[in-house]
Amino acid sequence: MSRKVSSAMAEPTARRPSRAQVKAGTRARLIRSTIDVIAEKGFAGTTLADVAHRTGMSRGIVNFHFASKEQLLAATLAYMADEYQQVFERVMRRAGRAPAARLAALLKVDFHPTLCTGRKIMAWRAFWAESRARPAFRRQRDTLDARYFREAEALCARLIDHGDYTGLDAAIVARGLNAMIDGLLDEIMMHPEAVSRAAARRVCLTFLAGLFPKDFTAPGR
Repeated sequence: MSRKVSSAMAEPTARRPSRAQVKAGTRARLIRSTIDVIAEKGFAGTTLADVAHRTGMSRGIVNFHFASKEQLLAATLAYMADEYQQVFERVMRRAGRAPAARLAALLKVDFHPTLCTGRKIMAWRAFWAESRARPAFRRQRDTLDARYFREAEALCARLIDHGDYTGLDAAIVARGLNAMIDGLLDEIMMHPEAVSRAAARRVCLTFLAGLFPKDFTAPGR
């Protein structure tokens, strides 16, 4: 019996993606294009035709996956929220249990290169502004905000307790840190040439070093 095997038999046949995989891939492309269009034209200015043009697909394909702009926007917000949750869980899992390490990890989440881009910050801002009039968007925002704040406040409380930092209120510190992060995200969005993700993290770490000198050291330039 010959030991020679033809190249066709030796190489595994490439598996074609399933119909469900193709559909999911197309939806993801449309959603990513929607993020770009929102960043460029704003929430009200975004249309299905714009998304179709940006993606290089026909309007019919867009309508096949999303019957209306409302459906597309809801799916886009859900996509961004899920992406944030995945990064959050991955980074926090690697941080361990020490409160200082976990608080520093929260900054890694906020300024993560997957999440912290000018176009995504613009899209988040557009959704949050629109959430005032859209209960579904507001619920999504409140869920993310509440989870983040609970984590930050609990970590600040542990640091205050373990380090005997008298005179500090965990909720106030967490609120101040969150406000600082929001301001820095706006700076990255508006002036990316002046404020980088790394620079923004250094600002926050310097703030934390001033409050928790036993646990944080102000980073150098």
